[in-house]
Amino acid sequence: EACLCGETTIPVSEFKATYKEMIRIDPQSNSSQLREEFQTLNSVTPPLDVEECSIALLPRNRDKNRSMDVLPPDRCLPFLISTDGDPNNYINAALTDSYTRSAAFIVTLHPLQSTTPDFWRLV
Repeated sequence: EACLCGETTIPVSEFKATYKEMIRIDPQSNSSQLREEFQTLNSVTPPLDVEECSIALLPRNRDKNRSMDVLPPDRCLPFLISTDGDPNNYINAALTDSYTRSAAFIVTLHPLQSTTPDFWRLV
C-alpha cells in the first residue's frame, strides 16, 4: 500500500477535513482521491476463490451472510464460543493483522437482526 499510494496516515484531529477533501470529485478526472486509492488497492489485491470461503458457503451458514458478495476467507475466520447448545460458531467476520500484531482487528458487516447475538459474542 505504501509503495502504491504513498503516505496515507491521517491524524485523528485531521480526519474529518481530510476525508471531506478525499471524497471531492475532481471535474477533470470525474473521480475522487478516495476512489483512486481504492481502485489502486483493488488492482493489487488478488480476488478470493470460492474454495477459500467454504465455511461461509455451508448451508447452515448461508443465512448468516448479509451478502453473498462479501464472504470471509476461511483462514481469517474468528470462531465463536458455542452457547446454549448451539454448535454453530460461524460469523461473517474476518480477523486482520496490524503492523505489529496478528489478528489485531475484526472486520465485519453490520449484523443482521438474526446475527446480532453472534456479533456480541464476537466482541
